[in-house]
Amino acid sequence: MESWRDAQLGHWLRYSLCNSWYKYERINLAAICAGCNMKDDAITLKRLGEELQRRHGFDALDVIEIENQLLSGGKMETWQIVDYAARLRPDLVA
Repeated sequence: MESWRDAQLGHWLRYSLCNSWYKYERINLAAICAGCNMKDDAITLKRLGEELQRRHGFDALDVIEIENQLLSGGKMETWQIVDYAARLRPDLVA
């Protein structure tokens, strides 16, 4: 990857398996090259997990799995999505 602009958003816990918040939670996300993001193989997942542990602590992967399970079946309400987006990008909210 020559530039971060070439990156895609990689999810340690796959997007399709995330419940509500974990689709967008930073602890579950990292920039990843498009080729690796499409592979979805064990080596890529291991490396992504190691990077998230380095950034967020050794127990980060356990936190992701446990909290994601706690949110199972839940649905984000529109106001929660707006509130969450405002915390991520306060410059976009009037």
